[in-house]
This record gives sequence, C-alpha cells and structure tokens, in this order.
Amino acid sequence: TVVFDSVFNKVPPQQVRQGLRRGFERWGVPGRLRLDNGWPWGGWFDLPTPLAVDLAGLGLGLDHNDPRSPRQNSVVERSHQTTQAW
Repeated sequence: TVVFDSVFNKVPPQQVRQGLRRGFERWGVPGRLRLDNGWPWGGWFDLPTPLAVDLAGLGLGLDHNDPRSPRQNSVVERSHQTTQAW
C-alpha cells in the first residue's frame, strides 16, 4: 500500500501526523509504537521530536530502536538493503 507520495525520510512531520490519524481512525489507536531513530520519529536531541510528543500526548507508549540495532527493525532494514541493490 502506498502511504506517502515521497521517500519516507523526506515526508514532512505534518504529513506523517495526517497519515497516522487516518490509520488510527480506521483501526484504532495502538497501546505502543516502536519508532526508529531518524527524523521525524526520533533523533539525537535532548528533547523528543514534535511527532513523538504528539504520540505520547495520545497516551501511546513509545519504544525507540537502539542505535545501530537493525534486528530491532529488520523488515525496514532489509528493505533498505534491497533498494540499495536496485
């Protein structure tokens, strides 16, 4: 399914919020989300990203992947390897 019309790490946070809202309306709000370390999910800052604050404000538990731990996000990491090979 195509969720965004651009490369995932170039999607503006507002567009991510809208996509999440549509998903939550359709399937409900999950109890927890696993987030990657890169923008807009997380980053190397002292404060959480605006998107992480929004999700926490909805009462979601947030689990961030540990840096350099591809096994915690294996499907996405494998897709990176596949697209690089193309």
